[in-house]
Amino acid sequence: DQRPGDSVRVVLLVLSVAVFDVLGPLVLRAGPLSTEVPSDPSPVVAGILRAGTLVLKAYPPQDTVPGQVERTGVRLMTYGTDGAFLGSLGDFEDLTVLRGDGAFVFGADGVEAVGDSTVWYGPADRFELREVRQDGSTRRIVRLNRLAGEVTAVDRNTYKHSVAAMLEDSLDEGVAGAIVEQYRYPERFPSYAGLVVDDGGNLWVKAYQWFGLGQPQKWTVFDPDGRVLGDLTMPNLMEVHHIGEDFLLGRMRDSRGREAIYYYSIIKPGATGGETGANP
Repeated sequence: DQRPGDSVRVVLLVLSVAVFDVLGPLVLRAGPLSTEVPSDPSPVVAGILRAGTLVLKAYPPQDTVPGQVERTGVRLMTYGTDGAFLGSLGDFEDLTVLRGDGAFVFGADGVEAVGDSTVWYGPADRFELREVRQDGSTRRIVRLNRLAGEVTAVDRNTYKHSVAAMLEDSLDEGVAGAIVEQYRYPERFPSYAGLVVDDGGNLWVKAYQWFGLGQPQKWTVFDPDGRVLGDLTMPNLMEVHHIGEDFLLGRMRDSRGREAIYYYSIIKPGATGGETGANP
C-alpha cells in the first residue's frame, strides 16, 4: 500500500506492520495486530482504505452440524496506521460449506472490496452488496434483479469427472469415484465472484464463471450512488489490480507461464479517444 509521501506500508505474514520511506529504509514497525477474537483459520488482510486504515478479516469459531450445508462467518476489523485496533465493522456471511465428509461445490463465497473510506461486502448467494462505514453502520445496500445461472446435470457430471481423474493419480478409481459422489451442489451458481472499487468510487462486480474455456470475463459497473452504469467484458485470465478514471491495470500469464502487467484504456460512452488495448 503506497502512503502519502511515497512511503510504502507492508503487512507481514505475522500480522505486523512495516512502513518504508521512499528510499527504502524501515521507518516504523508495529504489531503483531490483535484480532480481539480467536480466528480459525488465521486472519487475512482484506484491504487498506485511502487514509491508511487497514481492514482485516478474522474467522470467529462457531457451532457446526455435521452433514449440514452452512455459511461460515467472517468479522471485519479496522486498524490504524500504527497497527492499533480501531473497531469492528461487524460479522458477515463467508464461505458456504458442507460440514463433515464431502464438499459443497459451486457454493457462494463472501467477497469484499475497500473503497476510499468504506468497505463493500456481499454474500454472493444473491445479488446484494452492502457498503459499510468504519463505525460499522450500513451506508447503502445495492441489489440487482439478476438470477444466477442454474447448476445443471452437465455441470455436476463435468466437475465430478474432472476431479475424479485428478484423484485417480494417487487413489484407486473406486475410491476416487466414491469421494466425488459425496459432493453436494446448490441449485444455482453464485451471483458474482469479485468486487473492485475504482478511483472514482464506482463499484465493479465480477460475474461468476467456473468453466469459461477462454470466454471473456463479464463485469457490471455501478456508480457511487448504486445505479447501474452498464456491463463490459475483460480477458478471461486477467487479475485486476487497479482501476482509475480512464485506465485499468491487471496481470496475466501468457501461454509459456510468463507474467506481464497489462494496461487498458477505458473509453466511456460518449467519450472520444484512442483505441483500447493492452501494453504488457
